[in-house]
Amino acid sequence: MWYLVPRLGDPRKFAIELPRVGFVIENHGVHLPVKLQIVVRAFLGGEEISVQTNPRKPYYNNKIIWNLNAGHNFFGNFGLENKCVTSDDHLCVEVKVTAIDPYERSHELYPNCYTYARKEKSWFTEPASFNGLKKYMYQEPDNS
Repeated sequence: MWYLVPRLGDPRKFAIELPRVGFVIENHGVHLPVKLQIVVRAFLGGEEISVQTNPRKPYYNNKIIWNLNAGHNFFGNFGLENKCVTSDDHLCVEVKVTAIDPYERSHELYPNCYTYARKEKSWFTEPASFNGLKKYMYQEPDNS
């Protein structure tokens, strides 16, 4: 399970503020570890912006395989461009996860987007990829 924090109603311990984005990833398994490859993309006003990462630790661009043991949680964060803080434009982050099981089989999960609710300073999950959302979010509606 992967989600961005803070979510609406989360305790203050998750109070990471833009341009930092916090997340929690959990392995709810009881016995089996899982490996993960993660790709994070960010969009401001429909345009892709850079995800600020450490070049020596490229965790968020599919280059490093994550090891997550059964029952473990990981709390992490990454940065976005500073213009996200002052802009009123729609901000969303798309996360693509590939899980690798103990038999080294890859399972590409469907991508999800997370939209930032500026007034509440929290994230909510969209059940779609950015490509699925953008034709409705950034184009004139088709009223036919």
